[in-house]
Amino acid sequence: MKTLDRFLKHWEDSLANGTFVRATLSGPRQADGEFAERLKVRPIALQGKLVLSVTSVWPRRDETQNHPPEKFLTLARGELESRYRNALLCTRTKDWQYKGRDAGEAHLQGHPPSQTEAPNLDHDSRKPTLLDERAHDWLAGLGILTPTFHLKTGMADKHRQIHRYLEILSHHLQPADSQCDEPISVVDMGSGKGYLTFAIWHWLSRIQSKAAAVIGIEERPGLVDASNRLAADIGATGLSFRCGTIAESELPRNLHALVALHACNTATDDAILRGVQAEARHILVAPCCHQDLRSRLASMPPWNTLFEHGMLKERFAEWLTDGLRALYLQAAGYEVTVMEFVASEHTPKNLLLCGRRGTTDEARGRALGSLRELEQRFGILNHPLRSLLSSNIAPCEAGSSEASPDTA
Repeated sequence: MKTLDRFLKHWEDSLANGTFVRATLSGPRQADGEFAERLKVRPIALQGKLVLSVTSVWPRRDETQNHPPEKFLTLARGELESRYRNALLCTRTKDWQYKGRDAGEAHLQGHPPSQTEAPNLDHDSRKPTLLDERAHDWLAGLGILTPTFHLKTGMADKHRQIHRYLEILSHHLQPADSQCDEPISVVDMGSGKGYLTFAIWHWLSRIQSKAAAVIGIEERPGLVDASNRLAADIGATGLSFRCGTIAESELPRNLHALVALHACNTATDDAILRGVQAEARHILVAPCCHQDLRSRLASMPPWNTLFEHGMLKERFAEWLTDGLRALYLQAAGYEVTVMEFVASEHTPKNLLLCGRRGTTDEARGRALGSLRELEQRFGILNHPLRSLLSSNIAPCEAGSSEASPDTA
């Protein structure tokens, strides 16, 4: 049975036995606006019958249609075969993450259920959110909500960005990762005002009711003091902030996840390096600016004619920088996913690199070979992540020396 068939069978079974909670189709195969950014599916009761409410999410509007469950599964197959690469199925017994590929077999991975209670079938029920009333205290404390808990003018994009990042993290950082009563440990590198740090703690402690040790690392003492005061004011047990740099901060052992949102320039590389050194199970980084590689790109034919145009060189350096980061993570033993976590109209810095520790030697070998070829072709020397290829840091065997760019 093909991977898509297995995924749809899980969906069909959940509808038949009443365990279906919600689903999302995402990753449109065309980024030109022809397809909605994602389809959000939830069950509702309409005139005494169960139907699936399908919301198409566009950059500036939402469109909702209702479908009989049996007919929508046929529609979902067509959407995943032609329009969308990825899907998430949430049931009360297990969540299923489907990742399609343009070439080769798709991937299907199971997770513990993110929701075990029955979904609200009311037609006009509020949109489910990870930032519910329980988040009001810290959202107001951080200036995203007013003292009366209304969204402040100009903070809608920030609120949406935090929520989307948290949605993604919640499917990578499952509570089942925690052994016995061990707190789930997460470090937010370059935490700034603490938006994401508070959100991570909120999801683990208040939504999942798990013991958590969430640490924000920030260089500016004033922001660290303010964040610690707010954490104390709301009784956020397990949440703390420390003053320090990404490159030099001490990290806890048995780290579940390291995250970094918009760390500037090579600070993203520092975050990746520290995460691999700590053998973090998950590494999620959203890069910001990319000056380092742009200034070091060699002007060699045929690229020199392209690089005469500053904008083309800047954008090329951005994609090459993040592509190399993904390859270095793969070479260090991580399964990597690259995705946009919010629409570009909300922030142009919307690329997210998601690394999950554990991959095959074959995948590592391919990544090492690609690194050697790319660095030779563009004259890249002394990359900030090159030390990841040393065997004493990488979680798995480093692979053959013939594939390593250090031996080129």
